[in-house]
Amino acid sequence: LSSDQAAMNVNVHAVIRLLAYTTFLIFCLQDLQGTAENTNPNKVGDNDVPKVRDDTSVIITSNLIPTHPSVAMINETIHSLHHHMKGLPQNVPIFLSVDGLHKNDSGNQTSRDRLEEYIHRLKNTPFPFHNITVVPASSHLHIARTVKQAMDLVQTKFVYVVQHDLPFVRDVYHLELIHAMNDHPNTLRNVLFKLEGALGRFPVCPIYNNHGIFPKEEYQGLDFYATKRWSDNNHFTSKAYYQEMFSSIPHLNGAMEWGMMTPAKQNCSWWGQVVYGTRADNFLKHLDGRQS
Repeated sequence: LSSDQAAMNVNVHAVIRLLAYTTFLIFCLQDLQGTAENTNPNKVGDNDVPKVRDDTSVIITSNLIPTHPSVAMINETIHSLHHHMKGLPQNVPIFLSVDGLHKNDSGNQTSRDRLEEYIHRLKNTPFPFHNITVVPASSHLHIARTVKQAMDLVQTKFVYVVQHDLPFVRDVYHLELIHAMNDHPNTLRNVLFKLEGALGRFPVCPIYNNHGIFPKEEYQGLDFYATKRWSDNNHFTSKAYYQEMFSSIPHLNGAMEWGMMTPAKQNCSWWGQVVYGTRADNFLKHLDGRQS
């Protein structure tokens, strides 16, 4: 090669290295920006995102409602997860568990066609997550067994259980929540997200004090309060909790809260739900699928 050609080759290689380095810097800056946006700004102490394994799945229960086969309602709920679950990864396993027809509708061809088309649309709608599995039931299960059929497929430690008509309306700091639950497995067993308008329905479980309020400095800067209640509304727990619940609590064939309210009252520190946020905070709104 001539000296000019050699110099040109050196310059080309230098430009390539510079471009690669610039691209790397841009990626790092974007990653840092995303980390800052997904971190609880009220976290006490170390402000780094907790270094924990994100071992989480999501179950969303659904059943035939008047607006089906439209997927608009569940689509709003899924998009609310994408918008408000800070730190929830794009590839989180999501199971859309669809109940079968009630016996009063099972002989109705129109209902069967609507449900079949709804399931078809769920499988073909471009939701903002990449790892979605539709789990249709072959018969009517009600909510408890609709959750269970999907829970049997979950392979992660933690799981969100969400209803198709209860979208989130307020930010949840997912990574800090996982960290807090790993740190306190006996006090944070099942975390409930409060629904708008749910007033006067949270009797106190005095785990830490007479108000059941957790010391936020020990819980990743997050607010929690313990209750003597149990609700089917959106909550975050472990697969082990559900396995224990289904194996030890009888009469969980209908709404889970029907069978869980008594254990939650009698042994609130073990079965009662802990609510995320303060008593003034609301995290869910009700689209009311049955009246849609």
